[in-house]
Order: sequence, then structure tokens, then C-alpha cells
Amino acid sequence: MIDFKNIPDWWALCPGENCPRAGECLRHRVYYEAPTRFSQWACVLPHVRRDGECWYFQKDEIVRMVRGMKALYAAIRDRRVCADIRKDLMACFGSNGAYYRYHNGERWMNPEMQQMIQAVLKRNGYNGEAQYDEVVFSYDFTIRPEADI
Repeated sequence: MIDFKNIPDWWALCPGENCPRAGECLRHRVYYEAPTRFSQWACVLPHVRRDGECWYFQKDEIVRMVRGMKALYAAIRDRRVCADIRKDLMACFGSNGAYYRYHNGERWMNPEMQQMIQAVLKRNGYNGEAQYDEVVFSYDFTIRPEADI
């Protein structure tokens, strides 16, 4: 059973029963598991499926989610490398505010973000594995389709 308190209110569900990928889509699964106490929620409209592809498709799988980067910096001894990594990550996250929300553990980071962080570490000469303040294995409710951006 999926815990709805972990799902952001902007994260769209999918009622698309005729979709060929409904059986493997997290959005479709969550739609059917929605508690009866909810009378409304954002939903995916049928026109987002084009040529057999859906902008909103998200695989129904458990992934490694992390948050907080204080342990990452604590593991890196060289202050100059830390400063360079911080500067590059701020650029990747798009703003100082967004960077600090991830750094302080206010937002979860999905596997794609973890790969991006690992690439920044490597580019700055740190070959160790990124350390995070918290690691859990759960569904990824962080993804916003590019169609919404």
C-alpha cells in the first residue's frame, strides 16, 4: 500500500485504463490505491499519450531516494574541492535556494539527481561515492514531466 502523505499534491495520478502501459505505471497504480477520503486530485488527461508514449509514464518500482548533503561534504577533506563542488551543484540545481533545500534535506533526490551529483564529484576530482544524510528505498514522487515545465 502506498502512503499518500509522501505524495506531493502536484503529482498527477492516471486513470487511463486503456493505456497499454497501465500495468507497469506508478501513476496508474496510485490512482487505484487512492484512499476514499480524497474526493479530488490532479489527474493526467488522455491527450498526453501520443504515438504510444506518455509524457507522464513513471515505472512502478522502488528506487534509492536520498536527501541531505552534509555527509557528502564531511567526507571530502579538501576545502577547495568542497567549494568547487558546491559552486557546480548550485549551477545544476538552478538557484541557491533550490541547492540549499536539497543540501539541508528538505527535498528528496531521485536516482537521476544522484547520478548528476556523482558526475559533479568526479569532474571536481573526487572519486569516492557520494554520501547522503538519509537513504531510503521507496517510490519516486519527485518527477515532474517536462511537458509541465
